[in-house]
Amino acid sequence: MTIDVEAIYENGVLKLKRPVNLPERTEVHVTIEAPEPARTALGRKLLELRSRIKRSGAPALGWDEIDEEVAARRGGFRDGMDALHVAAAASVGANELVTAEKPSRSIHRARAVKVLTIHPEPR
Repeated sequence: MTIDVEAIYENGVLKLKRPVNLPERTEVHVTIEAPEPARTALGRKLLELRSRIKRSGAPALGWDEIDEEVAARRGGFRDGMDALHVAAAASVGANELVTAEKPSRSIHRARAVKVLTIHPEPR
């Protein structure tokens, strides 16, 4: 059986943050994952945000969900460079943008300029 529970280390003793349902005097194996301290102001801010999200009970996002969130915030683009390339082309008044990206990539959904590809079609 595996139980994942957070604890605080105080005065030489690990104190669990919530009770666990185990018989008294049950021996357990403990693996300690201590967070690395943040080295920058941004790192401290990110750790505080993560802590607030965990306390709220909101589920953590998986990598696919993070990718969806980033794409939504970039106007549907999955790659930040795609968004920059489209924005740069539009800002100089280009009518077309040529890319080597596959036609299925999000850059081809751009509306600011017509996107053409040189990517070879699959055989």
